[in-house]
Amino acid sequence: MVDYEKSLFWSEDGEKVYGLASQFKDKEDFAIHVKNNYEDGQCIVRNIKKEPCLYSEEGIQADTIIPFSLLDIVIDNYYTATVLPIEEEACTCNENECCPECDPDEN
Repeated sequence: MVDYEKSLFWSEDGEKVYGLASQFKDKEDFAIHVKNNYEDGQCIVRNIKKEPCLYSEEGIQADTIIPFSLLDIVIDNYYTATVLPIEEEACTCNENECCPECDPDEN
């Protein structure tokens, strides 16, 4: 069953996922929703953080100065996480906090 009130935003390579924090009860609820929406449901969700992020439908060009009033930017708290297929998992670390040897985000 798909929960339409909980939206996820995936990076182009599918290795990062973002979700508006106010749509989830907690980190665990976010992780469950990510797994339920992953291709085959078999993935590791780690490095879950709740942090302020910028969202824009149109994007922002590099090296440009534009007043906020002219942009469609929304600043809000999002859950962010790294997602790995189960078969790539070679470490016995905790799913939410992995060691630098196996997690490229920690290096």
